[in-house]
Amino acid sequence: MPGVLGEAIKTEKAIAPQAAAAGTITGLTVNRDGYNYAVLVVETGAAAGAPTAVDVDITVQESADGTTWVDVPGGPHIANLANDSRAEYNLPLINRARYTRCVAAVAFTGGTSPTVEIGATWILGDAVKQPV
Repeated sequence: MPGVLGEAIKTEKAIAPQAAAAGTITGLTVNRDGYNYAVLVVETGAAAGAPTAVDVDITVQESADGTTWVDVPGGPHIANLANDSRAEYNLPLINRARYTRCVAAVAFTGGTSPTVEIGATWILGDAVKQPV
């Protein structure tokens, strides 16, 4: 009997949906213990405030204790994600630290108090114990 996909994966919020101004958004801490792979899905919506350009860069970080963070070596980096875009990054978790998060750097060119809708989700898979 074929398995049910929902029994093999778990989703976790990475960045809560929000209208982001220029700056840095530090994503939520996710305990990925018990999973061997993850996919980070990042989506942006339409920009407000009439900027002439939108740039969202995503970096993935890891931590052994959930307190001290470092960029994942050789790391997953999603650059130049514009408004109304979607990007995915596959991240093997074997031999990675227990906690992970993403950090978004949001920048604009021009506009009046510009913002862009952004949100991100982790999909954790290849669970050590199934069903999840």
